[in-house]
Amino acid sequence: MKKYVIGLDLGINNFVWSILNAEDKTLVKAGVRSFAVSESAENRRNARSI
Repeated sequence: MKKYVIGLDLGINNFVWSILNAEDKTLVKAGVRSFAVSESAENRRNARSI
């Protein structure tokens, strides 16, 4: 059975993932999912305090 390593990186406006073959250290597949620009923390804080 092959062994794989999954890498994940969750940022503010994107999500990056990759799958590596653990036996020979090769990249199997990778991708990026970008999101719309996020609101600032100040905007969310003001909305909650109203």
